Amino acid sequence: MIPSSACRKKWIYVSFSNIYVSYRIILGHRQQLLLSKLRTSGSTSALSSRDKLILVLIRERPGIQSGEISTRLGIPNPTVKRILALLVNMKLIEKKGVGRGTGYQAGQP
Repeated sequence: MIPSSACRKKWIYVSFSNIYVSYRIILGHRQQLLLSKLRTSGSTSALSSRDKLILVLIRERPGIQSGEISTRLGIPNPTVKRILALLVNMKLIEKKGVGRGTGYQAGQP
């Protein structure tokens, strides 16, 4: 039995609606991924040269502590701690541990 013209139109409309909804979901997900990449890549351009030096050192030596960063780069420890807090807030690095044993490593991309 061949479906009537009205049934075919309804079936086509339902199929199109499902495709459209799927497309919107995929597009939304893709948009979120791109925005996330843009935020991450654009965030390093706002850093000073001193901030970038600290970030590079942390990437080279995961788990490094603020005192060692201060000694290696010749930057006062309070300044290093301020920059580390900034980098943690920007999610460019992660803080591991507490107190004197606190180390820093590169954040997840």
